[in-house]
Amino acid sequence: MAARERRRYARFGVDAAVSLFEDQRELLSGRSLNISDGGALLAAPARPAPRVGQTVQVSLRLPRSTPNSFLLEDVACPAKIVRQQRYGSNGQTALALQFDQPLDLGLDL
Repeated sequence: MAARERRRYARFGVDAAVSLFEDQRELLSGRSLNISDGGALLAAPARPAPRVGQTVQVSLRLPRSTPNSFLLEDVACPAKIVRQQRYGSNGQTALALQFDQPLDLGLDL
């Protein structure tokens, strides 16, 4: 029997700059592996990372484009770290984030 998809929101492979903050102090920065209206998966250096269950402020720089332009949109929101695991062979960690409230990011890549 195939595993059932539990996600409520479609995920999109978006490469965006992501920073995590606590009390206006940057904890780490990295790149998104995928993003949805409900959360994101990011890859970051494996230095001490926020712990699973911790709430952080997320700052995303989402790429946007039209036929005539390209820009980066800044999006910020609170999120909870729901999973952490090693990522790749270069000592990175992957962090799964769940946004406190679903966002309407308008992603349709």
